[in-house]
Amino acid sequence: MICTRCGTHTQVIDTRATMYGTRRRRRCPACGFRFTTYERSDAPAITERELRDLRAALECVMARLDARSRRSFEAEPHRVAPLTVEDEARIEGGFSTTTDTGE
Repeated sequence: MICTRCGTHTQVIDTRATMYGTRRRRRCPACGFRFTTYERSDAPAITERELRDLRAALECVMARLDARSRRSFEAEPHRVAPLTVEDEARIEGGFSTTTDTGE
């Protein structure tokens, strides 16, 4: 960063993370002028703990999907929707609707 008074390069004295980005306190070695700069990031900041939690949740979801893909559909008879009376009659051929006859 260039000093706004004399135009030489400045040194960073202090850096602090804030809710909105980074705040840096700077000092010019040539003229001694001190000023503060604020840096904003468009990307949301994520902490290491949040990243670790997200990775654990992703691993859990992937493990469940993997386990579910290994199970066969026949192993879950309770998941099959029961046939209605109309469905059973249609299968046996003794029941017709207007859509079957074209009316």
